[in-house]
Amino acid sequence: MIGQSASQQIIKAFADKKDIKTFSNKPLDSTLSFVKEKGAGLFIVGLDSHVGFIYYDGKTCWFIHSKWVNPKAVVKEIAEQSGILYYSKYRIVGKISNNKTLLDKWVN
Repeated sequence: MIGQSASQQIIKAFADKKDIKTFSNKPLDSTLSFVKEKGAGLFIVGLDSHVGFIYYDGKTCWFIHSKWVNPKAVVKEIAEQSGILYYSKYRIVGKISNNKTLLDKWVN
């Protein structure tokens, strides 16, 4: 099941190879710079022990994920202010909004 797969497998299944980058022991700024270079859109981001989305609207990077501490909820927070993004030693990011086939299947 895709929900139980490693984030790397999920990202490779949905994003084009040219739109994927791995960051290990790098500051969060380097990850967000890659996102901004790729342009506005939706990204899957895998972390040490969590998976979520980064949505870049052309101005702000938003981190959308399920929060596992109380109150448990799906949250949308400014990526630069997210503790889980900041403290993760491993990040893999893949832009999925460039995958037209995926978007067509998702919407239709």
